[in-house]
Amino acid sequence: MTHTSHTDHHFQIGEWHLRSGMPCQDYALSETYGHIAFGIVSDGCSSAGSTDIGARLLTSATAAALREIREFGETIAPETAIGYVRARQKEILDAAGSLLRVGQDDLLATCIHAYVDEHRGIVLVQGDGVVAIRLNNGNTIAHRLEWDGNMPFYPAYRNGRLDRFVEAHGADIDADRLTEDCFVSDGSREWKPFFSARRHSLKAGMGGIRIDIGPELLEETEFIALFTDGITQIDRIDWKDAISEFLAFRHVAGAFAKRRIMRGIEGMRKAGSVQQDDIACAVIRIARGNENKTGGTS
Repeated sequence: MTHTSHTDHHFQIGEWHLRSGMPCQDYALSETYGHIAFGIVSDGCSSAGSTDIGARLLTSATAAALREIREFGETIAPETAIGYVRARQKEILDAAGSLLRVGQDDLLATCIHAYVDEHRGIVLVQGDGVVAIRLNNGNTIAHRLEWDGNMPFYPAYRNGRLDRFVEAHGADIDADRLTEDCFVSDGSREWKPFFSARRHSLKAGMGGIRIDIGPELLEETEFIALFTDGITQIDRIDWKDAISEFLAFRHVAGAFAKRRIMRGIEGMRKAGSVQQDDIACAVIRIARGNENKTGGTS
């Protein structure tokens, strides 16, 4: 069955940065072209430099790499595509950092990207955050990835900082340092474990944790949503319940994700739940057959 996709994205400053006079350090992009779509979110490290710049540069570098991949056609294997993105991220960040005289501390940011074509979807988590897959039957599968000690991997570490990162995590690249929790909701907003918490090695985490959406799962998928870890920092709101709220789209035209997240956060605030950390989100909607393509980017 032919798939068409449309996308939207949104990023919003949290209370911590708003009150301290700092900029939003999260960023998001999404784009669709033909039967191919991507979404990207990035979260700058608050304890580093001007990582609002780093989040934007990393997101833009990833988007540039994904646009280049489409020129390869349908023959490129997922492993090749991921390797290409990682290599181009480094090349573009190195060039942009040198040209703009941006320091290495300014480039420390996480990155999650999803890439969908007619046959499959691939999500790569470089750092931490949340990935949600909403199915046509109303079920949602949600993955949360969290590093030990709140010390996530940043792609910019590849520029001479890998040894220090490995040392900070105990100097054993085969040791488990990253937890992936996965839950499923049947549409009633009640969540159950989908599989027991998985532990990933330091080596695997530095390469990026891959979530595959193969042909069969893609046929069942309606939305793929990416969130930075700010979704886990809303007062008195469980991150899974925040997903349910943010994916409760009333309409799927135009800036559908932006509208839903803004309304959701405002409703939480009125109920006394404050969004403490910055949040970025990117959503890919999968349409089928001759369904009208009514969405777009914000």
